[in-house]
Amino acid sequence: AGIADITPKPGCYLGGYYMLTERSRGVHDPLYVRALVLDDGRKKIAVITMDLIIMGGVMAGEIKEKIKTEFGMPAENVNVSVSHTHTGPEGYYEEFGRYPKEYLPEMKMDIENKTVDAVRQAMKSLAPATVGYEQFDLIGFNHNRRESGGPADKTAVLLVVKNAAGKAVAGFLNFAAHPTVAPTNEMLISGEWTGMFQGLMEEKMGDGSVFLYLQGASGNLSPDTHDVGDGWAQAKDLAERMAGEV
Repeated sequence: AGIADITPKPGCYLGGYYMLTERSRGVHDPLYVRALVLDDGRKKIAVITMDLIIMGGVMAGEIKEKIKTEFGMPAENVNVSVSHTHTGPEGYYEEFGRYPKEYLPEMKMDIENKTVDAVRQAMKSLAPATVGYEQFDLIGFNHNRRESGGPADKTAVLLVVKNAAGKAVAGFLNFAAHPTVAPTNEMLISGEWTGMFQGLMEEKMGDGSVFLYLQGASGNLSPDTHDVGDGWAQAKDLAERMAGEV
């Protein structure tokens, strides 16, 4: 597995604040791209996630082409996704009509290069491992934001990779809930509760570990927060509860 910092400079627009004209004022916590590469001796695959709001087909295709060129991994073996954090930047995508407010090709290039770097780290650290997974329901973590008591997918899929010594070194969680907890008025760049969750899982697993959050179909699913303070406190509480449960 590999990880790279993709935090933009303050002053960019925030992707989830498309109704606002104000720019970001600072960084609350860093944004990362994380990559997990698995090889069963017949096929290599890469699973990639980023602390960003959206990933278009153009950019995903460019990333896959770069990975294919450097590592010989076919595009169909590479999965690229994002957490959908609303406090991630605009600027790196260009094919969504009136969004973004501005297009910054240098930001896009930096993210693409850092993504390849994360995959490069993963390729260099390939070692014998075992993989296990579990599917279960996470109760108390999401709800339908449009309809009280409406449909809400509680299904989570957890994958854990252990090294030859039996220590967990990587993995991912697939679950659906919007990262929309941060206080809008502060205009700070953040990986939101999903970014905090990934960091907490890495702390629990130990030094050198990499853990990915794979956002599910979160269209109408908001996170279940507790009244423990402002949005940052609620995001931290949500991340801690989920990390403990997982």
